[in-house]
Amino acid sequence: MQNHLRIRPARSGDAQAIADLANDLGRQSGGSGAAMDGDRVTADFINADNGLDVLVADKDLEIVGYALHHIGYETAQGARGRYLS
Repeated sequence: MQNHLRIRPARSGDAQAIADLANDLGRQSGGSGAAMDGDRVTADFINADNGLDVLVADKDLEIVGYALHHIGYETAQGARGRYLS
């Protein structure tokens, strides 16, 4: 193993790993940890043309992190921006 970390756009094969990580975060934040599944990630982020995007961090081909992001508008700044969830 090379132990390389790579950031890239998510692909459909990443959907369940993203859902698992999101659910883990939800449990750690006091939620049920059951809100996301692979189908929802695929429909809402990977195969959708809705301005919602997801990046993944993979380490030796294993998904170890994700970042959901979208373009928005901040009225206090009077400017568009990218919001990271």
